[in-house]
Amino acid sequence: MITNAIAQLRTTDLAASIRFYTETLGLALAFQFRDFYAGIRAGSQMIHLKQVDAPDPTLDFIRDVHATDWGARECTIEDDQGHTIYIAQASAADAA
Repeated sequence: MITNAIAQLRTTDLAASIRFYTETLGLALAFQFRDFYAGIRAGSQMIHLKQVDAPDPTLDFIRDVHATDWGARECTIEDDQGHTIYIAQASAADAA
């Protein structure tokens, strides 16, 4: 049974991506492995960053931005490499 999943985002500039997630968004650098891999912590969640030679060509197809009506606060962020990150805060009813 799968109990956890961690997104791995490709980056052509690991240092710039780490700065974006830590300085711009205020998340924490959980670890860095040499000069090609890092983990960013967002509360109890993790995002992994992997240094690559070229951006992912499929990023041009990300277009799913929508709002819901169940009371959650949501936003979509585009990072320095063009990745779209969906972030949601549970509604008050869900948090109770």
